[in-house]
Amino acid sequence: MSALIADDFASLLARADRSDRRRACAVLVVGVIAAAGAGLLAVRAPVACLGLLVGGALAAAVWRQPAVAAYAIIGITPLVVGIDRGRLVPQMRVNEALTLFLVGVLCMRAVLQGRPWRLRDLRLDSVSRAFVWFAIASSLIPIVFMVARGRPLEMDDLTYAVVMWKFLLLYVVVRLTVRSQREVTIALWVSMIAGVLVGVIGILQSLDLLGVRALLEPLFAPFGYTDVVSSARAGSTVGLPAATADLMVLNLVIALGMLYRKPALAWCLAPMTLVFVVAVFSAAEFSSALGLVIALVCVAVRLRRLDLLRWSVLALPVAVAGLWPTIAPRIADFSSLHGMPTSWLVRYHNLTTYFWPQIVDGSNFLVGVRPAARVPVDEGAFGFIWIESGYLWLLWGGGLPLFAAFCWFVWRSLKATGPPARLLATPSAVAALAAYTGLVSCVVLMIFDPHITYRGSADALFGLLALSACGHQVVQKNRRQQHRTSQGAGS
Repeated sequence: MSALIADDFASLLARADRSDRRRACAVLVVGVIAAAGAGLLAVRAPVACLGLLVGGALAAAVWRQPAVAAYAIIGITPLVVGIDRGRLVPQMRVNEALTLFLVGVLCMRAVLQGRPWRLRDLRLDSVSRAFVWFAIASSLIPIVFMVARGRPLEMDDLTYAVVMWKFLLLYVVVRLTVRSQREVTIALWVSMIAGVLVGVIGILQSLDLLGVRALLEPLFAPFGYTDVVSSARAGSTVGLPAATADLMVLNLVIALGMLYRKPALAWCLAPMTLVFVVAVFSAAEFSSALGLVIALVCVAVRLRRLDLLRWSVLALPVAVAGLWPTIAPRIADFSSLHGMPTSWLVRYHNLTTYFWPQIVDGSNFLVGVRPAARVPVDEGAFGFIWIESGYLWLLWGGGLPLFAAFCWFVWRSLKATGPPARLLATPSAVAALAAYTGLVSCVVLMIFDPHITYRGSADALFGLLALSACGHQVVQKNRRQQHRTSQGAGS
């Protein structure tokens, strides 16, 4: 067989011109070296070899079809975002490394093919401009004020300062690579499939079934604290119960939007919606249950179909009954001596002891304290106390400029996603409905936690914002084509 292949290759070379022969020989030499290197690496470091093979295959797919980069980010991020920073990739989370890798492939593709993105694709619309200002207000502005006041700038501050820029990079990748409604549809299905996997793992974790907790402990225990994974509150592969619930709510709205557009898909979308609803309750978070209610009401009002709420009458009792072992302990917390859960009292103590006094001290209310949204402490499992209020986080991290930038970003995003979400004429409108609902829910839930930066769910929200913009791009492209056609007919 190898002799026949060699003869065929030799005959092809004989018929080819000199330039083709050189390229063929170069490919042959590189292929032999790569195969030999892969064989040696597979023997000495099989995990690294597998990673290189997967990375090479992903790079080839992105090179051929750039939208694969968006699919990879949307589908892989929820499954790996709960892995601690530096555990598998030095100084980074796996999803952050994935995004940077895909950006590198896309940039190399644009340069080598000599067809970089057109300048009009890089123009900032109102949502993108508001997003950039939001990122600047959460990073550059507070750092400048810290330096001006002579306060020490720590690595924790720099790490938190790049959080919004990381989300902006994700937004740009999805925005530039997804170019058609078919690609938007694929991205939405990828999101729902990944959401189902995360939801099923979370449900099994909360009920302690099939040994899921033991499977999650090696990689998804935050800071190595395994008690978080072994608790009844499902963090799944996201590693944070509230973020897992937010992710489920976003995918629930996607499924409802797809079901509204194509009722014939009820056979697969209906079970997905049930998984998402049950997974929200598996997180055992009161704020998450509130977010679910807000999302259902928002969808019904936005579509002017209040009759859709009747389905919640069927789904919610099923979820509560199935996850009663997880929900019951949370309800029992209200029977304590103080009449409320201990975690609420601890949260109030932390806010009034560690954060609020510094926010109202001097000019901190105007310019913020520092980007790092946590303070180190000697006690506790993690060694840190995080700000458990989203609006206080805005004032802490950037003062009034960050608060104003957040409000402006939400306002511009709601104005951009609201009209298409009402009609659901295209798949990008479904993404707009999910983004609109997620933003409305976020505005309310920011009272309790900084949901706008929650890992996993924030990635999904900003990805949906980018997908919703694809509909606007298609409309503008059609208008330009119609304009050119009319000009050509007139001449």
